[in-house]
Amino acid sequence: MVLLVISKRQLACVAALALLPAITWADHRVGVFGPSAGGPVVTPTANTLPAGNWSLGIYNEYRRFDTPNRNALQAQAAAEGGHVHSLRDLWSPSLAVSYGLDDRVTLAAALPYVKRSGLQEAHVHASGTTGVHELGDSAGLGDISLTGYWRFWENRRGSAAALSFGTFLPTGATDERDEEGERLGTEHQPGSGAWRPFAGVTVSRELAALGWHAHLRYTWATEGAQETDLGDRIDYGVALSYRLTGTTEQPAPHEHGPGASDHHHQDDEHLQWDLLLELNGEYQRPQRIGGMAEGGSERIVYLAPGLRATGNSGWTAALSLGVPVSQQAGAGHIETDWRALATAGYAF
Repeated sequence: MVLLVISKRQLACVAALALLPAITWADHRVGVFGPSAGGPVVTPTANTLPAGNWSLGIYNEYRRFDTPNRNALQAQAAAEGGHVHSLRDLWSPSLAVSYGLDDRVTLAAALPYVKRSGLQEAHVHASGTTGVHELGDSAGLGDISLTGYWRFWENRRGSAAALSFGTFLPTGATDERDEEGERLGTEHQPGSGAWRPFAGVTVSRELAALGWHAHLRYTWATEGAQETDLGDRIDYGVALSYRLTGTTEQPAPHEHGPGASDHHHQDDEHLQWDLLLELNGEYQRPQRIGGMAEGGSERIVYLAPGLRATGNSGWTAALSLGVPVSQQAGAGHIETDWRALATAGYAF
């Protein structure tokens, strides 16, 4: 049987990458939810960092959209009788720092950079004709997030539960402009200009090499830049993780100098691999501008296989590829083709 063996140093490193809270609407970034040890990339586990441990992590998201050509975009605008926005892709790297306040409570902060490429807008003129405007790209620092994670229950059979809570701060850029110098809508800005608190719950069960995890989180949106409320949202997911046999490289017998005898060193690096499979869902309420609802609600469900590598020296890396198995884009928006997530981190 494969044994699930996780050192405090490994736990701190993996948890650093999973402390960024997730938030997505329309073409916004995903992020990740909570600390995990040998667990999924997006779905959190109920693990927390050991007391006194620090860690740094980089989290990268790339999302590709099903961008229509100009004729299709005009047809969609005509059919919906309003504005339709599209873009080619979104890239968002984030830097996260986390600290184990005690063995059950972890605190974290994250700073994202958000870039949207190939923004376009189609709308219906008063004459009944439709036009398409090339808006260009939007890039800048996003909203800083602060997160607390509390593991409030566990038992000796490998089950645990945790609460997460925190908020996004209105620190991101909200003044990006299109190619004609007009200010872009808030949904296309790197930041929101709004406080957005969130709260969630996670349950986990780990037995030897197999773990399963489930979570639910609610995010409240408040009015921010340009009188825009980006809409409340619900995130949920289930995931499986399976620990493969770790690989240990053992140096051959050798001598260090005169009089030294042949010997073996202790394991210098024990590399552990985890297979991951996630089902992540997002439900987004319509945004409101000046108190008026814009478009409709949105939903998407991703099936995402992945792989994680963890080393004894305090580093970890993971990759996940998500493919939508069900989605409904809100009015004025387009669908997602696929999503890739990559993480790397180090504990100290």
